[in-house]
Order: sequence, then structure tokens, then C-alpha cells
Amino acid sequence: MAPAAPLVAFLTLPALVWISPVSAGRVEGSIPEIYPDQACNGGQLVEVSQGGLFGPAYRRNAKPPASGKDPSRCSWTLVANRPGKVISLQKSFFYLGQDCITSSLSVYDGNSTSAPLLAKLCGADTPSKLVSSSGALHLEFEYLGLGPGEGFNFYFEHVFRKADCPPDLVSCRNERLCVSQGQLCDGKDDCGDGTDEQDCPAGFSGRDDHECGVAPADLPGTDRITGGRQASLESWPWIAQLRVRNQEPFGFRCAATLFADRWLLSAAHCFKDYRRPESWTVSLGRHGTVLQDDEAVVRYVRRILPYPDYHGYEPWNHTTPWLWRKEHDVALLELNAPVSWTSVVHPVCLPDEADYWPETGSPCKAAGWGATQNAAESPHLLREVTVPVVAKDRCRRWFAPKDMQLGDNMLCAGYEKGGRDACSGDSGGPLTLRNGTQWTLVGVISTGVACAKPRKPGIYTAVAPYLPWIRSYVAEPAAGIKRSNPGPRTAKRVLRSKVAIDFHRTVSRTVNGETRTEKPVHLTFQSN
Repeated sequence: MAPAAPLVAFLTLPALVWISPVSAGRVEGSIPEIYPDQACNGGQLVEVSQGGLFGPAYRRNAKPPASGKDPSRCSWTLVANRPGKVISLQKSFFYLGQDCITSSLSVYDGNSTSAPLLAKLCGADTPSKLVSSSGALHLEFEYLGLGPGEGFNFYFEHVFRKADCPPDLVSCRNERLCVSQGQLCDGKDDCGDGTDEQDCPAGFSGRDDHECGVAPADLPGTDRITGGRQASLESWPWIAQLRVRNQEPFGFRCAATLFADRWLLSAAHCFKDYRRPESWTVSLGRHGTVLQDDEAVVRYVRRILPYPDYHGYEPWNHTTPWLWRKEHDVALLELNAPVSWTSVVHPVCLPDEADYWPETGSPCKAAGWGATQNAAESPHLLREVTVPVVAKDRCRRWFAPKDMQLGDNMLCAGYEKGGRDACSGDSGGPLTLRNGTQWTLVGVISTGVACAKPRKPGIYTAVAPYLPWIRSYVAEPAAGIKRSNPGPRTAKRVLRSKVAIDFHRTVSRTVNGETRTEKPVHLTFQSN
């Protein structure tokens, strides 16, 4: 949150490109970098679960080793820290002499040179990825000398061994497990990614009689930092990461908010470059964006549903009105299977009615994994910031017409003096307001002119005006959740339409501790 900081690494297809940070200090939450000092002085045992591995002479301004009669040696032994995991080694950069005589890298499928040889690498045409068959991988580098531009860099990570399923079992989509036919649609997430509980007639549900929007009232973050603070997952159990599958481990693109057991709300502009559902995965209960987290809940996207009047995907030029391409920046996401409620995965409340509008000055909270003002602050860990709602007429005065024209369904939140704001990378995340003990989703992080600048508050898509559209896809109550405290509202009518909605499915409700099954319902939402 706030102006962008230099990133430690980024992904460009088809290969990973690794950029060293300016300072030697590691940013919290970033991927470890393994440099060759120890490896070239007796060998190095590497037990971290992921990292960037640098060969000699690859670091900026490093002098190439001098040629000599005896080859120099560097060795790394990568060891998985969890049973059932293997080592994946992905090429980021690799170029050595073409003949494997002056320099070569040997990769062994085990913890020493006595293990089977997977590959002997030299030149530039090398495999993009190597995977061990067990929990260890050994690299042995020998060289007589390296010229300018020669060297190598890999990204490695511990991954679960790919399951080889027999014909009578079904492979989970994550390829980690095999399940029997009897485990399909049994109400238990055996695969861990919901693929054994998707497309079920009755459907597995993580729903219970819990209230929405419940989080500890004031969980402390870490020390205060410019523009916000690090946040605890328990205080944001509804926030989710949207990740591009083929760009891992740097696949994070946007945030989203869980409001039902298989539904999220995000910003439509997040999907401009990747509009196919199969391009995405969703991670819930995950604090960082790049470090592995085996405890995170993973789901796939079944449908991406941008609001029908959103025009941000259409061609535009300098004459195109800003509002035309920015308004209605909201999208629904349906997951492949429901999720279960835990202390770090729980739905937020939606506003009760389409005319709900937070009062001016209301202290809302936003969260995300966006850019930060200070390069020492981690953009990789969840952060939160408190921003007050700004009156629409004042917001319009602060933004000159040349900057933007605010739509009726756009909500402003921020400070006149600036300093705190959502920023690049926070898109799609929640703007919430606490009503008593519950938190309500009042906005979706959308856009702005600049981050944390004076009289340039963040622009959010107000959620309430889109309730009829949301309810046209998601049955009411959204997830069998009780809403006990509707909270204050101001009388601001935004929609003037009538939407008729049919729910062609059975609805279960809990009344006085008793579960009742009702017939399919027909609802009409009317706003004046």
C-alpha cells in the first residue's frame, strides 16, 4: 500500500528471470537467495523449502574466476523438509561453455554424486525443469574459468510427489493424491483442493450456523509502518489471493473477498489479461504471496462473472471517457467446490440492502498485498490500513475533471493529507466497516490517480448497489449465515431497477437449531 517498491523477483514467460535486490538485507516474506560462497568452499546443505540458487560469477559486478589447471568445484545438496516431497529445479538463467569441458553442472537424483545422474548441463539449450524422484537433489559444478555472461541461476522448491493413480482410483487435480469412487461427493474434501467434491448433486458445504463477518475485534499487527501495518490472518479470514497458475511462485495478481462458501467478489479489471477460469487458482488462509504455505486452502475458479456493464475489456484510446472504462469494476468468482470455515477462512457480511451507503467519515479498513512506500517494508505479506469514507461531493472537488469523473456507484475513502491508501497489487481486495461485532464488505478496491497522495483518496466500487446482481447468482441467505447486526445506513438510493430472480434449487435453513429444507424460491428485489 502506497508507492511501488522494487520487487525481489518477477516472472517472465517462458523462463524465470531473477533480479537481485538493491540492498543485501532480505525483505521479510521474500524468497531466500542462495549465493555460492559456501557451496564453493566445501559444499552447502540447503534445507529451505524454496529459493533462488546462484552459481559463481552470476552476481552483478562479480569478477569471473581466473583460469587454472585444476577445476574449481561448487556443490549444493537440496533436501526436502517434509516426507512425501521432492525437489523441483526450474531454470531461470543458464549459459556455460558449449563443450562441457571448461565448465559443466551435473545434477544427481539423490544427496551425493553416487546417486543416479539426472543431467549434465552445459551450453544454453538445457531442460527448463528437473524433478528428483526422492527428497534430495545434488548439484556439482566444475569449471576451469567463466567468461563474461556465463553462469546460472535456478529457482527450486519442495513439491509433493506426483501421484501415479491406478485405474480404479481418481487423480485429484493437484496431482498429489488418488481417491476412490466412494470418496467422491461424500462431503469431505479428501483431495485438499475440492476436486472430489465438485459438481455434486447435493454438494459438500462448509456452512454451519456461524455468523458472517466475525473476526477478533482488535488483533494487533506488527509495528506500525508507513501507510498501514502488517495484518493477522485471523483478522481477515475472508481475504483471498487470486493467482495466475502458470506464473508461480510469483503468480499473485489480485485479492478477492469470500462472502459465501463458494463465492468471492473482486475487481473486474483483474481479469483483463487472463479471462479464462482455468488460468487461476484461489488461495485462502495464506499470509504471504511468494513463500510456500501448505496449510493454505486452495480452490480453482469455475466461473468469472464481470458485471455486464463493465467496459474495461474493450478497446479504448485517449478520447475514451475515463468513467466509461472504470465504472462497474466488480466481478463474481465461483469456486470449483465449497470451502469449510476455520479461524482463518470465514465469510464477510454483505450489506443488507441495495440502498446501503456508509456514512461520511466512517473508519473503514482495507487490506491486501499491494506496493509499499518503504523499500524495507514487505509487499509480500498481508497488510491493512484504516481509511475514512469521503463524501462524494468533496471527492469530486478533490479530483479535477481531467483526472476522473466519479460514477454513482464509486466510493471514496482516504485522508485529505494522504499518507495511507490502497495501492497497486491491492486491487479486488475488501473495504470493510465494522458494525458491532461483525464486519461488512462495503467496497472493492478498484482504482485511483496515485497512491497515498494528498486529496487523492482511493476509489472503491461500492458493493450495495450490486446486491440484486449478486443475488441473481447466489442464493439468499448467501451461505446459510446468520446476520445479527445490520448496522447503520444512510438513505441513499442508488439503483432504480427491478430484478426478478429464480433460485432453481432447494434451500436449507437453520431455525432454532433445527435444519429445514424449503422448496425452490422466487424472489423479487425492488429499489425505488
